[in-house]
Amino acid sequence: MNQMGMQRSLVLFLCGAAAVTVIGCIQAPYKELIYNNPFIEDNLASGHAAASVEGGTFTSKGWRSGQDGLLTYDLPKMTQGEVILEVSGLSRVASDSVFLSLWSPADSKYADPFITKNPYLITLSTLNYIKHPEASFSFLWTLKNFPAGTTEDVMYSDQKPEANYQEIKESTAVSVYPDEFHTIRIVWMNGQARFYFDGDLEVEHSYAPLVFNADALRLAIGNAPGFEGYDLPGLTVRKVVITFPGM
Repeated sequence: MNQMGMQRSLVLFLCGAAAVTVIGCIQAPYKELIYNNPFIEDNLASGHAAASVEGGTFTSKGWRSGQDGLLTYDLPKMTQGEVILEVSGLSRVASDSVFLSLWSPADSKYADPFITKNPYLITLSTLNYIKHPEASFSFLWTLKNFPAGTTEDVMYSDQKPEANYQEIKESTAVSVYPDEFHTIRIVWMNGQARFYFDGDLEVEHSYAPLVFNADALRLAIGNAPGFEGYDLPGLTVRKVVITFPGM
């Protein structure tokens, strides 16, 4: 077991079996994590954000989404990329909730179909423990390499080109503590997309030989457009880091 796994085992031992609802577990003092050469490193506990901010509230711990808050980051083309969040307020008692989404922005601002049917749609959701006792998160990865010249009515639809990958995979039933900051990490490179929770690999998509070649990307954290039922009003984002793997 790695060091992170040992630490999490100790926390689980101290807090007991009611991991999904526990409040106020003993936590070690916050030690800031250092990331290698990010091109965005957004420290939201500072009271401001590099993101476009809609709603929510800044606190001493970071940006809190409330019921309708949203952070949006416009990103360049990233055939390989890495997104890291330090967040609290995740809950398995809440309804299933998309709290992170990534897609290729269109000229239109409409969510349907330009987000919900996007050819490069990625989502990360918390899962309710009653409905999903064996999984804490679901991770959707979509990649549709339409030929050049494909019209929007085809591109933003349920149609799939010959070169496509779209699948939702679930994590294990990892322990989630609403009042604890967790590290969410998504990495895509070399034909694989991976989701890590507190340093442990939870989900892996393999989409080789396809290439994740969206011309640009938009990252949304919180109550993103196009997805109903957001139920994480306590979601608090302390840091967002975006970089290219290996930088």
